Amino acid sequence: MSGESRDITKSGELRDITIDDTRGLRYAELAMIGPEFITIYNSTGLSEAPPDKWDTLDTQEIAERFQLKAVFKNGPHWWLSDRTTFRFGDELTFGGMGFRWAATLPAYLAGSGGLEGTPYEVFEANKRGTFAYSKGKLAYELITPEGDAYVMQSSNIEVNDDMAKLGDRLQLPRGWGFRARVLDDDLTLELDGKVKALEDDLKNVYNLAPAVG
Repeated sequence: MSGESRDITKSGELRDITIDDTRGLRYAELAMIGPEFITIYNSTGLSEAPPDKWDTLDTQEIAERFQLKAVFKNGPHWWLSDRTTFRFGDELTFGGMGFRWAATLPAYLAGSGGLEGTPYEVFEANKRGTFAYSKGKLAYELITPEGDAYVMQSSNIEVNDDMAKLGDRLQLPRGWGFRARVLDDDLTLELDGKVKALEDDLKNVYNLAPAVG
């Protein structure tokens, strides 16, 4: 099959899209694997990736159509921020679901069958936007041995009351901690394009929180 001429690794015109009440909102991503980096397309605001469509999506066909090394499904996931401004690029439709250009990741995160980052290993992601966590709501954080806090951006499991006990399920490295805390004030993470991020061993995603003081 011949590939399409469009280079879907390019973002196109970036625009800010703000969505309220994102905590617990389901979404999915497609990871487009190229030779130099991974391009992420995100369904937020267009589709919640219902199982009947997501489970039957033909990623090999997408890879062949756009002459990519591979395309991996990433998700579904659920957002943890309460109000989120995404900086999205061009929109594409696959399997009846809409996706927008969202970010790029280092190529080494691509394994033979999907994204395979090392748990608790910090990497740099190229993503932009604002993640707002509301006063009085729970924030889920990983604490490094150096005392840096990484706030959960998205969960790999459906958000519910058991999230506060997630630390009992994690295989934390020595010196690491997990906490679920009720926020005394609003917490806002401004992602400026070079974001320190990590995953836990359950593939929940976290971003470095701003320093306090």
